[in-house]
Amino acid sequence: AIHGYGGIALQEIKKWHDSAIFLNSIILAPQGTLTPTEGKLGWNAIHCCGDPVVNEIDDVGFIVNGVVGVFLNVLRNHHDHGEDASTSEVLPTSFPVIATGFSNGGFMTSLLGLQSPQQNRPPWLVGIVPTGGYQYNVELYTKGGTRPLPVMSHHGGRDSIVQPGGCCVAGVTSTSITTATTTEDNNNGNTTTMESNCPFNIGIHQKTCTSVQSAFEMWSHINGCASTTNDVDAVVVPNNERRKMKKVNKKDQEPIVTCWKGMGCIEPTKLCIWNNEGHSWGFQFPGVGMAQVW
Repeated sequence: AIHGYGGIALQEIKKWHDSAIFLNSIILAPQGTLTPTEGKLGWNAIHCCGDPVVNEIDDVGFIVNGVVGVFLNVLRNHHDHGEDASTSEVLPTSFPVIATGFSNGGFMTSLLGLQSPQQNRPPWLVGIVPTGGYQYNVELYTKGGTRPLPVMSHHGGRDSIVQPGGCCVAGVTSTSITTATTTEDNNNGNTTTMESNCPFNIGIHQKTCTSVQSAFEMWSHINGCASTTNDVDAVVVPNNERRKMKKVNKKDQEPIVTCWKGMGCIEPTKLCIWNNEGHSWGFQFPGVGMAQVW
């Protein structure tokens, strides 16, 4: 469970604690690298965020080998050396891991899932649940070699930080930006300022925006889906109570959440847009119960 930029591991532990107990699972929550100038912890997830991106920190390798890999090795050694003699439980030969993350952690979760077997995608990764963040680079989805993988994405319909339409430099005017980076044109020596439509330089190297809906469609292609459609059977599960997703927000008279799913897929593929939500899932996420059922 990977925290967002400026978040901490404890937020993710608290968020998923009840689900872990229900599923008889263990939460691994790593902590990112500090950006001293902003006092925020983050990850190098290509499009976001902070010094880890600038310094090209290998956070995929850190999470795969330095967090999950180390934990699984310790678990195996603990069992193999008889330190678990008090129990007759047989250790499984494989340890399924589902990766989830919020914001910068959502970008990171998506990046983990898009690794090919020749890169760093481990066999124990059996599904991803990115929330409030996803990968923009179309080549990551279309390069080939990425194995199908269960995906359940979530995003806030009113997210102004990681906008559901994507973050990039296309069509951005000086009155609508919050961050910028400067490059030099080698042809004429002029300096060009590239400006992102999102904070924290998110998507600053993307010339065109990739929407969360487009990312879902590309995942449906990876997962061999014949088509995609509205998921009218999706349910919201708050406080262990099941409700149909068509329950409306009285203020706006729109569904609390609108979901899509892939049809005829090799692996389940799903996207849910929480229509009235922004970018505030650091401590609480309304889809925890839904993801738990999934």
